[in-house]
Amino acid sequence: MNFFENLKYFGVIALVASICAVIYIFNVENYYRGFLFYPDKDLNGLLAENRAIIKGSNEKERIRNIVEELITGPIDPKLVNFFPKESKLNSLWIDGRTVLLDFNRETLLNVNADKYGKFSAAYLLLFAITNSICFHEKRIERVKFYFDGVSYKNIENIENFGEGLRKDFKIFLK
Repeated sequence: MNFFENLKYFGVIALVASICAVIYIFNVENYYRGFLFYPDKDLNGLLAENRAIIKGSNEKERIRNIVEELITGPIDPKLVNFFPKESKLNSLWIDGRTVLLDFNRETLLNVNADKYGKFSAAYLLLFAITNSICFHEKRIERVKFYFDGVSYKNIENIENFGEGLRKDFKIFLK
């Protein structure tokens, strides 16, 4: 065998090893399949997207992973990402059956939607987060939002916003 034949075989072996490594990474039990909810392009409700979500070692890590995955946006081209590129989860903590999330202000102020359908994009984003968390973490009953450490009593005319949102599966589209 000459040098070029050896190089060809080495390349094939390297490619097979790389494919095996990728398959192993995606099959390792670090991920689970779950649903994340995103607004539809017409802002008429939420649609579910089946996603691989990183497992966490505790409830707080699992919730953080759900929120971070939501912020990255949908994969399905039929769904539109209304999360601003500046969106950032500053912190989260759990108080009993309530999750308290502190986002940067840009998460809500710079929502990427110019039109309104049945709901505003901000309204749907807040419920996309709430429903995604409550769907996966059955123990959680409410999600309370802060923006740069400030709690608001009223946003988007949502009743009892300051007390935290409960899941609302009635806003799902079929």
